Amino acid sequence: MSEQIPEKKILIGTLGPQHSHAWQAATRYAPKAAIKLYPHSAGLVEAFIAQEVDRVVIPIFNTRQGENKQYFRLFEQVREGYWLDNIVLPANLSLGVFAPDMRMEEIEVLLGKRAVFRQCEEYICGTFPDAALTSVHDMEQAVRRIQKQGLRSHGVIATAELLDALGLYIIEREVAPHNRTRYAVLGREIARPTGYDATTFITGPLDDRVGLLVDILGEFSRHGINILDMSSENDVKSQKLQIYIEAEGILKTGPCRRLSPV
Repeated sequence: MSEQIPEKKILIGTLGPQHSHAWQAATRYAPKAAIKLYPHSAGLVEAFIAQEVDRVVIPIFNTRQGENKQYFRLFEQVREGYWLDNIVLPANLSLGVFAPDMRMEEIEVLLGKRAVFRQCEEYICGTFPDAALTSVHDMEQAVRRIQKQGLRSHGVIATAELLDALGLYIIEREVAPHNRTRYAVLGREIARPTGYDATTFITGPLDDRVGLLVDILGEFSRHGINILDMSSENDVKSQKLQIYIEAEGILKTGPCRRLSPV
C-alpha cells in the first residue's frame, strides 16, 4: 500500500528524461508533485544529500536485471533519511527508428540506457547480434544529435511514451516481456503508519566473523519479526560485508525498535 501523499507541495527527484520509467514511477507516487530530473544516479543521490529535492524515486530491483548493486553502494552516502515507500511498475520497452520506412535489418547501432540494454539482453542478442550498443545518459540530446546529422542506421530502445515524445517511429513493442521494476522512495521524514508497513536496514561495512549473519538473523527471530527481503554484497573499498534487510513493522512503534546491536 502506497503512502498517502500530504497536500503540501513537494519536489521529487528521479532519473530522466520525461516519460522514462523512473519519471512514470514518480508521477504515479505523487501525481501533483513537482519533479526534477537527473541524468544519472550519482547526481540524483547527491541532490538528495544536498537537500535540493524533498524525496527521490530510484530503481532498486528489476525482474530481468536483478538487484541494482549501484544504488546499494550509493545509499552508503546517505547519512540521514528514510525509505518511505516502494513503487512497482511494469517496464515496457519498445524499439524506435528515425524514419517511417526503415526496416529492422537496416539497424546497425542501438541507443539506450545501460540498464535497458541489460533488461533487453535476450532480445538484442537474438535480433541484433552484430549491432553496436551505445549507452547514453541524456537520451533526448543523443536523439536530437542523430536527427540533426540525418543518420538512418540507428535504433532506440526506450518506453513507447518517450519514443513518441522524441518523434521516433515504433516498429516493435514489448521487446522485454515480464519486465517489472521496483522503485524506492527516499525522504527525510519517517512515513506515516498505513497498517502494512516495513522497516529497511542497511548496514555499514561489517567486520566479518564466524556466525555474524546467524547472529543478525537471530535478533529478528528472537523478537518475532518477519523478514520480507534480504541481500548482501561486499563493500567495494574495504571488501567488508554489507547487508540489506527489509522487515515487517514500524521502526519506532513495532517490534523492530527492540532490536539490539549485534
